[in-house]
Formats: sequence, C-alpha cells, structure tokens
Amino acid sequence: MELLVVSTAITLTLALEKASAELNPSTPCVWQGGPILGYPGSVLRWVLILLAGGLVWLVVVWLTHTVAEPVEVSALDVAHSVAQGRGSAAIRLTDPGLAPATLAEAAALFEPDELLAARERLETALSTGTDEGALCVLLSTIARRQGDAAASLEYGRRGAEALPAVGAAHHAYARAIGLHMSDGGLIAWMKNLPAWKQELRTAVELDPTNVEARSEEIFYFGFVPKPMGGDPERAQALLDELAELDSCMAVTLRATLLHVAQDRAQEAIALCRTALEENDCASELHFTLGSLLERGEDAQGADAEYALALQGERNESYYRALFSRARLRTAGEYEAREALAFLDEYLTDAPRGEFMQPRAQASRQRGLALQQLGRSEEARGAYELALELDPDLDEARAALDELP
Repeated sequence: MELLVVSTAITLTLALEKASAELNPSTPCVWQGGPILGYPGSVLRWVLILLAGGLVWLVVVWLTHTVAEPVEVSALDVAHSVAQGRGSAAIRLTDPGLAPATLAEAAALFEPDELLAARERLETALSTGTDEGALCVLLSTIARRQGDAAASLEYGRRGAEALPAVGAAHHAYARAIGLHMSDGGLIAWMKNLPAWKQELRTAVELDPTNVEARSEEIFYFGFVPKPMGGDPERAQALLDELAELDSCMAVTLRATLLHVAQDRAQEAIALCRTALEENDCASELHFTLGSLLERGEDAQGADAEYALALQGERNESYYRALFSRARLRTAGEYEAREALAFLDEYLTDAPRGEFMQPRAQASRQRGLALQQLGRSEEARGAYELALELDPDLDEARAALDELP
C-alpha cells in the first residue's frame, strides 16, 4: 500500500510538472534539475503541485480507511428470527463462570477498570473457540464503550457473521461502524454509511421490538441533511411505527427532532407538555422536557422539570435528572450544598447503564461542589478520586491544578 501511494504521488507530481513546462517552455522542470522559483509560470506550477498533493492526500486517506461490509441475511433468516422473537436475549454465553454473560450485562459496564477486566476475560475465553458469536458481540460492545473503534468494528463484524439471524448482533455491528465513522472523519463517514444503514435496517427487520435500533434509524433520517441522505418524511413514518412499541420514546424523539433539527423549540416543548397529560411515563417525559428547556438556556425551568422527574421510580430518567440537578448548580455556582447532596445520593446508589454518568464524572462534580463550599481539601480528595477512576479526565486534572 505504501509503495502504491508513493508511486502515485511521484507520477502525479511529475505529470503536472511536465504539463506546466509545456505551457511555459522557458520554465525548467523539477525533474530536469532546474530551480523552482524565479521563472515565468512558477506560480502556476506550484498551484498545480499543491492541487496534486491535495488529490494524493485524499487518495491516501480514502485507500487507508477501513470499509465496513454489511453481513448478508436471507429472507428465511428474517422470517425465522421474527417468529422466534430472537432479540438481545439470544446473546448469552453458555459458560456460567464468565461475566458479563449477556448483552445487557455488557452494556451496563462503563467504568474503565471493569471494562478492561471484562475485555481481558472475554478475549481469553474467545481463544478457546466456544460461543464465538456471542463473545464477539459482547467484546464489540465493550470495545465500543472503551472508544476502541478498530477492535469494536472487527469484533462486531465477526459477531454478525457468526450470528446472522440475530438482530442484536447486527445492531452491535452497526454501533461499531458508527464509532468508526465518527472517529474517521468525513471520508470514513462516506465510505461506511451504506453498511451502517444496512446493518441497522437488518437489526430492525430481525428484531422489530428493538427500540434503540429504530431510534438510531430515526435520528439518521431526521437529523442528516437531505443531500446526504436525510429524509424527514421517512423519519416521521418510522416514528409512527415506533409509537406503537414505545409511545414515550416516540414523543422524546419527535420533540428532539423539532427542537434540534428543525429549530421549532416551542412546538417541541408543547408536545412534551401535552404528552405528559396523556402518558404514564412521567419521569421520562419530565427529563426530556427538562433537557429541552436547558438547551434553550432556561435553567430554572429545566431544574423544575428535573425535580418532577425525581418523583417517579428510581430508573434511568431519575438518575439522569438527579445528576443534571447537581450539574446545573455547580455550573451556575449556586446551592452547592444541595448539589453535594444530589451527588452523594448518585454515588451511593451507583446507577448503571449506557447513558449514566460514570463515577469519575460524579466525583469531579462533587469536587466542584465542595470547592464552592470552601472545603478545599475535601475537593482535592474528590478530584484525586476522579483521576484514579479515569486518568484521562482532563477536567478533574485542571480543577486539581487550580486548587491553592
């Protein structure tokens, strides 16, 4: 590959140099050993060389970016999977001594140390040759949580190939492709978008109850501009389908699309308020409404909605609202004592889930609250704990360095 790239660069550069010489016979060429500057046509030649360099760079980037390939699934596999209801529950290890043993357990891991330990255990188990498909799906999920795009992509592909009729395997692969796209920039996005869309669609077809995969499809069609494949009408049709499975999630997505993608904030807020009168998922909708109000810089209104979310059961929305109430106070530097109480509850309960804030972030926020209360030594301890949990947490390191 490197030889091909170098050869291409030299060939293009010399060709453009020769073309420049033909346009300006008095201009010596680089390949003839003549000087570069000081002759008629040198500016044109440098422009052409720079253009050639840019073209070569694009070719290099294009050639060296990994391309994800969708895993083919037959119509018979789809029919069988739907009939059997084979969703994430199909991802389960047969060895009772291994953990995490299910996709739900793997998705609940998010602390750096536990992710590393789980990955080491599962990679060791993979070398034995049993449960390859399930192990690869779990490893893809864990590597994605670690931010290891290359490993997540490879494990995801292997998992989908080993379990072609399991929707959760294709969804894990789609998420791995998504991380690879976000890490690789525009070219990676362009090259891998078809595979990502295909894997998401396959995940939904194999498991129509997969609300998360449906939501990711909706976000793509609703947020991406039309010239790049977005389709607002398709997004609305998919939202109608989702509403039959999870009405609260459908409201959340509709409101988010209205507020963020279409800049119709008041309509989004009104939609949430109306839904609160008609649905029994109050804590989820109060959290969504609080997030929309916070996005609109209405911190007081957001905090009021987060407070209402805390009146429900202790689910994901409860803890996200709890953390948000603390964060609003540390960011605004007010009611630090209340913020500290919220964070102490959060850290004591230690909620788990893909959208939960890890202990390192909660410890950093606790340090901010303690610092605002004038308890510098306790703040120092909180920041040090945050860095112990996550050595890459630059915000905690910066806060620690600023302490007297």
